Amino acid sequence: MNKNLLKHVINTPFYAPEQKIVPPSSRNEIFEYYTDKKGTMANARVFGKELKINPSVLVKVQAFLKKLQEGAFDPSDQDLLSNLSVHVGLNRPESLDSEVNRALEGEAEIVFDELPFKIEVTAFFWQYRWFKKNGKAVPMEEVKLYYNELLKSDEEKAKRFRLSQESGVTPPFQEIREFLKNHQSTKNLVKQFRKIQNSQIYLTLIDSDTINFNGVFSAYQRICRDHFPTVMSTGYEFDGTKKEDHPFRSASKIDRIIRIATAVHFFFGVYYPEPNLCIKVEEGEETVKESFIDIRRKNHESAVLLSQVLQERHQATFVFSGDKPIITTIPNRARLIKQSGNPIMFSQQFLSDPSAPTKSDLTKIKNISQSHFDNLLWAKSLYTNRGFSFTPGKRRGRGKNSYTTFNSVMPSLRNSIASGQDKKIEQCIEKLKKLVAGEDVNKLIMAAFQVEYAISKWLKLENLDWLKEMLEKYCIIFNVSIYLCI
Repeated sequence: MNKNLLKHVINTPFYAPEQKIVPPSSRNEIFEYYTDKKGTMANARVFGKELKINPSVLVKVQAFLKKLQEGAFDPSDQDLLSNLSVHVGLNRPESLDSEVNRALEGEAEIVFDELPFKIEVTAFFWQYRWFKKNGKAVPMEEVKLYYNELLKSDEEKAKRFRLSQESGVTPPFQEIREFLKNHQSTKNLVKQFRKIQNSQIYLTLIDSDTINFNGVFSAYQRICRDHFPTVMSTGYEFDGTKKEDHPFRSASKIDRIIRIATAVHFFFGVYYPEPNLCIKVEEGEETVKESFIDIRRKNHESAVLLSQVLQERHQATFVFSGDKPIITTIPNRARLIKQSGNPIMFSQQFLSDPSAPTKSDLTKIKNISQSHFDNLLWAKSLYTNRGFSFTPGKRRGRGKNSYTTFNSVMPSLRNSIASGQDKKIEQCIEKLKKLVAGEDVNKLIMAAFQVEYAISKWLKLENLDWLKEMLEKYCIIFNVSIYLCI
């Protein structure tokens, strides 16, 4: 492959600024208006080319671009930086307070040091969803009038009103990614690369909290040596620079190992992460035509779009590779137990040696948000991209729908494999064969064995030889090359 044919148009949402809103003291006041704590792009306000930006935000954008320049490729591939282009989407919710909004409309013009790749910057406000206290949706302009009048009569109450409603709001992630994907700046960057004959262009999602690009774009060069997949990712691992973060780095490694092992047999059966994901832009298109938006699946972004890719693009190929991942910030949610919200506390042994978790540590890893080490989350992820169908006529199982039954059988299968219970393994397989259509059932079974083999190999568990024998057995049964698995 000619290395210069692979092009990436990077989309990066960038919250500006990362402002910490302190909610008011607990006072049960009832105001005339309220927000439902969910953002929307329905009436987004976009700035034009005259964009100005707060200096503190500018520094963060420049730091991100510097990391990209220094770490995107391996040292031997530094001449390929011009194969990248970046569309940064600076965004924040539009406040009732014009002074707060000026954090985006600041005083310093965007001036970037000379970079070897093209940059486009779009800044926009998304909106809070406002309602009257009777539940009727109202435009922001109506709420601004109320707020401004309140400022005149009771400034402290106006401040309490604004802070109580503007704190803790969830950004409209799906809509923000859709906006950036379809924005003319993204399309212009694609058009620039189209001028190069036979270029293969990917819309590449990268988040702004990337710590180290780790030569990830050289990894994509290696993946594309033989063919250009429809979708590809190398995933991410958490930064483990500090000793207290070592266990979280290890936890992210285990999660990624599980995704890679699953994808060996069931390539669309893992959640492809938005912080590092490449989707091919089809010939003749100016961007990816599939959509991130599905109001029924608000908590998913990539899965919504990729399920459409599977349906609409014939012979789509997905690759979740074991090559170099990006290194990213540990999100706060990963530090907390999912059920209680309490901080996750690991053993001193695990803190000192990231490769030696105790049994208690392994249980705690399962409590990390979005970890595929949790068997149930893994089972749910197998179906998240809608990559297989349930057996026709088998829509119900023991009074539950097929999806619920599936989410019971698959974790049970993995538990049975991990504990070496042959009889229970066979029982789970029989249940699965009645539930899943076609050859996909074989792929799911192989994925379960592959995952447990990968975990045991990483943790150096005593059952590794037994698992290897089981993998060999099912490779023969399902006519799968053992070289793919071991």
